[in-house]
Amino acid sequence: IYTIEGMKIFYACTDKMDPVTSYVESSNIQRISLNSGLDGNPQATGNIGGSIDLKLRRIGFDAQPSEYNASAGYESNGNVQVYGADAAFSNHSFYTNFGVFYRHANNYKAGGGQKVDFSQFQKTNAFVNLGWQPISDNILEATVIYDIASDIGYPALAMDVKRAEGIITSVSYRRENIGRVLGRWETKAYYNRIIHDMDDTKRPDVVIHMDMPGRSKTVGLYSLLQDSWRKHDFQLNYDAYYNTLFADMTMYPGGGQPMYMLTWPDVGTFNTGLALTDEITLAPQHHIRLSAKGAWQHRRINNDEGFDALGIYFPGMEQAEARLTGRLAVSYAYVFGNWKMAFGTGYGTRTPTVTESYGYFLNNTFDRYDYIGNPNLKNE
Repeated sequence: IYTIEGMKIFYACTDKMDPVTSYVESSNIQRISLNSGLDGNPQATGNIGGSIDLKLRRIGFDAQPSEYNASAGYESNGNVQVYGADAAFSNHSFYTNFGVFYRHANNYKAGGGQKVDFSQFQKTNAFVNLGWQPISDNILEATVIYDIASDIGYPALAMDVKRAEGIITSVSYRRENIGRVLGRWETKAYYNRIIHDMDDTKRPDVVIHMDMPGRSKTVGLYSLLQDSWRKHDFQLNYDAYYNTLFADMTMYPGGGQPMYMLTWPDVGTFNTGLALTDEITLAPQHHIRLSAKGAWQHRRINNDEGFDALGIYFPGMEQAEARLTGRLAVSYAYVFGNWKMAFGTGYGTRTPTVTESYGYFLNNTFDRYDYIGNPNLKNE
């Protein structure tokens, strides 16, 4: 499960060629929060294998009044060029940091100087982070990230990416030091859109030309309460999001009529859940962590043509369904000096992905077979 500061973002490629990390620039990352197993990110849902949350680099209040940076890089293998510039301004009530970066690479060369065809790419990333504190401990923050990549080669695949575009936005309100009852409260609303267009126009000896565009849109919010009371450090988190995934493909056989197929039939997913975490300090060396989350999910195929196509293989399937999912985990940690020993256990479930449930004729490059999803899959 990947999130950016708690924001859920879903890739728009049916072949997973555009992970969430591809839409952010390293210069805009402060740190990465990595959690294994069932515990960790309260915004993550169905994270039975762990979660990764990317924390953006915000200059913050009362930092340097102004800061300017410019950078350039070059790698001989592939003639890789990197150019970037960013700036930051800060005072007690306002801050902003923003930047733009450009990367370009030609085909790489493997050992022995052999050129690796279709390994080129170019990409531009721009970002703006804003913060405003009209009243002490009342903070408004906003983020806008725009990332556009083109002419992206994939040597191991039969297709390349003509365009991969991401727009990631958020606005949040945070209240610090509320009082005896609550220590910190943060609420964030966000929207992101991912566009991913695959084609094979630059590949040689293409018998049947094919376009495969994909679209992902997500709107969501979360509200997080945090506090400490005696030996307890706890947080309560409510989150909800709605995501739509649409992908299709058009094949152009020489001299024949174009053939059209839906690969993601405009699937809309609404998910909402409540998470609770409590870290108990029994003694300076002994800590117990409890976490739990429950979520309800509703999913619907919005495209009737895609629903009818899947219905050929799964007669009687429903166009919409609802599921419950959740997790429960407990861990113990013993700290001595600079060492920490911990162990834990838990139980959790996840719902099948859109591809696993509704994907239609998706190619697997490992065995060269085409697959379809199964809407009757149970939770893992």
